[in-house]
Amino acid sequence: MTDTAITRKTRFVDLPANLQQLLVEIEQQKQVQLQIGSSIMAEDTEHSLQRVSRSVQRLAQDLQLVKMTLNSDRHRVDEVQGLVSFAVKHADKGRALVNRATDAESWELSGLTPHQVTNRQKALLALQRHVDNKLEAAEAAAPAAADGAVDAYEAVRRIQFASMNHNVAGEYYWAWLTQAEASVLMLTERLDQLERFVAATGEETQTKVSPRAVSDVMQYQNDSFLAIAGKVAALDDDVRRLAKRLGIKESN
Repeated sequence: MTDTAITRKTRFVDLPANLQQLLVEIEQQKQVQLQIGSSIMAEDTEHSLQRVSRSVQRLAQDLQLVKMTLNSDRHRVDEVQGLVSFAVKHADKGRALVNRATDAESWELSGLTPHQVTNRQKALLALQRHVDNKLEAAEAAAPAAADGAVDAYEAVRRIQFASMNHNVAGEYYWAWLTQAEASVLMLTERLDQLERFVAATGEETQTKVSPRAVSDVMQYQNDSFLAIAGKVAALDDDVRRLAKRLGIKESN
């Protein structure tokens, strides 16, 4: 049998030995190329999955850190607002106390009970004894304004007396201490959240990629798969050209 007698229906066993050997080598080469293409595809896909997994994990960590930072900033803003409101509230209390002590009418109409009035008079008398002589008392009372405003010495005595029943400074610092304790508890809670986040992140690094993540990665790897398919198609064209040059016709 000659090469010119080879047709589409010619069986492999009927081919000359040299052509059989050539076809076997071509088929082996094709299988090797396909294996190479498959290994390249699997290796590229594995590396891509690892890169994307690391990127997704890093982005998730960054997102969590951003959320924690925003929450921390929000807590700081709330804390500052609370401190400002706290200071303004007690400043208003102190200002009201001073205004009441420096205004004679408000002092007389302050709504004190008879017992409180008696205590006030006793306190004022006790403070008066600290004045060494009448001259100092006269000098202290001299700045009294013509419009009936209370002099500074009298105002101080009234503030001291009112403070016995209404300790603005004490209330301020007790309230501040309560806020400080609340801040410590909040910071402790934040540290616990941070520790849980770090622990969870460490566990995530040991977990495998979920099927959904693999599907997403494959969806974005079309270019790589198409490139591999192009290589396989080019290899097939080379085999066809070689077979045509050797006079081997394709079978149905």
